[in-house]
Amino acid sequence: MRNERVAISILGKQLELEIEGLDPLEVPQISAYVEDKAQELRRELKIVDTLRLQYYIIAELATEIHLLKTKFANLERAEEKHIDGMVVALKTALEQKNP
Repeated sequence: MRNERVAISILGKQLELEIEGLDPLEVPQISAYVEDKAQELRRELKIVDTLRLQYYIIAELATEIHLLKTKFANLERAEEKHIDGMVVALKTALEQKNP
């Protein structure tokens, strides 16, 4: 996929980014997600300082990424075990059919 430069606004700042692997139409959704997370943290933690808020956003999003990666890795392992079990069951069934 070709990288395209896109403009987004987060915390009132305009940023121009080149994001690989995303359709330019998806970028506003991500921008809105980050902006929503910022407003949520601003309300919950009563943070006025934008720089301090950015650090909290980074920590929050990094935590979400870590949890999602862990969940994905666990799902992959469970899927591999399930497939291995199916292979064993098929082999057993074939051996019983063709002794």
